[in-house]
Amino acid sequence: MSERTFIIGATVFASATFLASYFLIKDHLYHKNRKDTLQRTAKLQSKITEIRYSFESLIHDNVKEAADMLKQFNDSEYDPRLAKRIDTQLLGIPEMMLRLLEQLDGVRQRDILPTDKEPEEWEMELFHKLKRKKKSLIEKINKEMNRLDEMHKAFQVDLVNREKVAAEKLEDL
Repeated sequence: MSERTFIIGATVFASATFLASYFLIKDHLYHKNRKDTLQRTAKLQSKITEIRYSFESLIHDNVKEAADMLKQFNDSEYDPRLAKRIDTQLLGIPEMMLRLLEQLDGVRQRDILPTDKEPEEWEMELFHKLKRKKKSLIEKINKEMNRLDEMHKAFQVDLVNREKVAAEKLEDL
């Protein structure tokens, strides 16, 4: 075997080894990036789900309690203590919902996108999926807050009328 053949063979072998190493490292980095992105996405989805469960729990417990108190208030004589409890409840629930909205604001779906390069299609799909989930939850919370505001306004009107009637009854005595 000639020296020239040996050098060519060694060069080919070294080039092939280098290319194989390069593509293996590149593939490893791609999969590592994908895994990291999927983990960040799962973490953000978990946070959104946690906020959604908190919202549903808030609706289930506090809003139903407020509705029951309103029904009791409408079915009975004027009770200023019950009126105060209802007013406090109807004002407190939207504040809790605002805290949930603040938590949702902390969920940054842009965190899953790479900053050093253009995002790939699958990364954009994950981004838009998170964005839709977040937007849907924000709309639900806003809708419920509007409903509570309407309940509170109706309660205030009813409360003023009941206070007038109660004041008239006291004057008649």
